[in-house]
Amino acid sequence: MKNKLKKGFTIVELVIVIAVIAILAAVLIPTFSSITNSARESAALQEAKSGSETILALTTGTLPENSAFIVADDEESDTNDYTFVFAGQKIQNVNAVEEFSDVLNMCKRNDVMKSGAATEGYIVYVSIDALKLDDNGQVTDTVAGGADGEAEQATLDTHVANRILAALNIPADGATYTYDLAQNGNYAMWTSSDIVFNIYWTSDFNPTLIAFMGGNVADDEPEVETVNVTCDGATVDKTTVEKGTAANLVLTLTAAEEYAAYYTVTVGEFTTDVQQVGGKLSVTIPSQYTGSDFNITVKVATVTVTISGGNVNGKTTVEVAKGEETTLEITPGETGTTYGVTVSSGEESGEEDDIAPNGEGKLSVTLTADQTQNNITVSIMKK
Repeated sequence: MKNKLKKGFTIVELVIVIAVIAILAAVLIPTFSSITNSARESAALQEAKSGSETILALTTGTLPENSAFIVADDEESDTNDYTFVFAGQKIQNVNAVEEFSDVLNMCKRNDVMKSGAATEGYIVYVSIDALKLDDNGQVTDTVAGGADGEAEQATLDTHVANRILAALNIPADGATYTYDLAQNGNYAMWTSSDIVFNIYWTSDFNPTLIAFMGGNVADDEPEVETVNVTCDGATVDKTTVEKGTAANLVLTLTAAEEYAAYYTVTVGEFTTDVQQVGGKLSVTIPSQYTGSDFNITVKVATVTVTISGGNVNGKTTVEVAKGEETTLEITPGETGTTYGVTVSSGEESGEEDDIAPNGEGKLSVTLTADQTQNNITVSIMKK
């Protein structure tokens, strides 16, 4: 019987097959890897877009251009994360493997409007899953009847906090930095020895951490148009007031040993008499007089005294300080030995007093502080 040889692959054929497999692997593996990375990048981009919608809702629809976002698995081992910027009023992909700190350098420090936020600093948005909640499962500063009288306070996970610090090139030191959060609506502050963060959190985010930085927090109150205020005869406590609204002002009189009881305050056609208290005048300027820059004049307030049947230095009307006791030396119109004198203030008519002239032939008539609150008429009748 004739033996038949078993035919197999030659060395050359094996080399060719291995080469073909290697070529296919070299071509297909990067393709598959690219497809996988692209899918992961696309998913991260969608999360950033979804998160940005929530952030826009929290910030009344405003974000600084080129604000940076980070999308990462919430694990301490992650160092390179998907990073994006907010530009052209939408989230745009920057570099899927670029360090967040590099992207952060492109952030502009413009204002983000947020009502109730009074402190400037960095802004960070995180998923609530990046927080350790307090004993009540809330992000709030609580006090309970524990052994030390204090409940566990909500904190930012240490590794999350450290990654945020690292992105800002700030050394992370648990002994130096505190991560406690105190709630004020959707607003909280994260403070340390030399930095201030404004932290916002939301349950709308997926468990994936999404953080936003860049810009300063500013109140979203509308800008108030103001007008300038100046004053003659006193100093005013405000140099500007809101345009077209009533202005409550305090005027400080020039230092003096003795002040008048009342002062007249004038702005345009508006005038009012204000009682002095401790060298200060409190006055409200009506809104119709604050439509443009205005000047206040301050003078001692006076009332007019009209004299019937006599005169003071040849005048039948004189001005006296308002609200102060004043004595007038009145020359009667007729020569006599006794005169009936009546003082009428406003609508009130006083009782008649009999007064004899002094050695100079004049009548000394004293007006009380109450009588000088309004214009006065002094009537002189010879008896």
